[in-house]
Amino acid sequence: MTDSTHILLDTNIILDVSERDARWAAWSRDQMIRYIGRMIVDPIIYTELCYEAASGSEVDSLLIR
Repeated sequence: MTDSTHILLDTNIILDVSERDARWAAWSRDQMIRYIGRMIVDPIIYTELCYEAASGSEVDSLLIR
């Protein structure tokens, strides 16, 4: 797939899992498991996640799970 040591985690993958999307949650979760320890979230993705969040700490707790 890729030889990179890090994988940029897309906003949609996070939302699929956190919102338990009926169509994509399982696939997205499997990808997150596959790349555990190698995923990164850049400032743009973090900002996208903050859009409807009550606070930055809400987003932080989402990412820690």
